[in-house]
Amino acid sequence: MTKEEKLVYFEKYKRLVALRANEMWGSWKHRNCAHTVHLSREDIVQESMIKLWEIIEKIDHTRDEKQKRSFVVLIITNFLLNMFRDLSRQKKTYQLEHNNIDDLPSPDSPDEESLKQMVYSLYEQLNSNERRFIKLKLEGRSKAEITKSLHWTEDTWVTKTKLIKDILKDIINEQKYKENKETE
Repeated sequence: MTKEEKLVYFEKYKRLVALRANEMWGSWKHRNCAHTVHLSREDIVQESMIKLWEIIEKIDHTRDEKQKRSFVVLIITNFLLNMFRDLSRQKKTYQLEHNNIDDLPSPDSPDEESLKQMVYSLYEQLNSNERRFIKLKLEGRSKAEITKSLHWTEDTWVTKTKLIKDILKDIINEQKYKENKETE
């Protein structure tokens, strides 16, 4: 297969691969500490594109389009699952080497720029309802007022509160990770 033919197939499947990578990133980032291992959506998409380039020659081009697309999605999905597993292992290894990350204290007195970065990082990871939750909480609203305003059940309150706390822990841990790296 020539480089030009490879480029044609790459162009044909790159949007499909980018969509799959974004889907998997979205489902992975809230369940794992994506920031602790310094992984971004762009990293995931880029790694997926590299993998697509590697597998183009393995696609059986005699098959119909649906089968080729299924093959590409299957390979990319398995590739990303393995990547996420490896990253989760790295996180666990880091936790073992540096005590338990969840037990690390929050930054003692972060400077204003660090604080702005942490708030922005939190804001960009939340959906509109979760952002409203934070706004109402900062206004001093009660749990009953917030759940009524957002039309949340008790279970949703518990889930969202845990999710937001986990994201905040991840952001604080990322800050500690950077500080530890700078001192090493």
